[in-house]
Amino acid sequence: MQYTASSLSQPILHVFRNFYKPFLAIQSFSYYSSNSYVKESVKIQISNKNIFEDLMYGPIIRTVFKVYEKMNKFQTGKINLYLLNVFVIIILLLVYVRLSP
Repeated sequence: MQYTASSLSQPILHVFRNFYKPFLAIQSFSYYSSNSYVKESVKIQISNKNIFEDLMYGPIIRTVFKVYEKMNKFQTGKINLYLLNVFVIIILLLVYVRLSP
């Protein structure tokens, strides 16, 4: 008897089925319409939809990239404007730390 990766992962996928939303589609094409046992080809499509990645990590990553694109406009300008931006942010952070309880 041999153990494969699918025999070990199948119970785990069964338990976490609601989180990963598995999709299985099997299409079989026969040589002859009268004999369905002789197959020309079989197409199996399996995919998992990870709801953690779609609903939690995806929006966070998109937001980070949007902020990066806006910050990139500041950083490609003049060096004096960039240094002023860094200086103002440091001052604001120091004020925030000093005033926070």
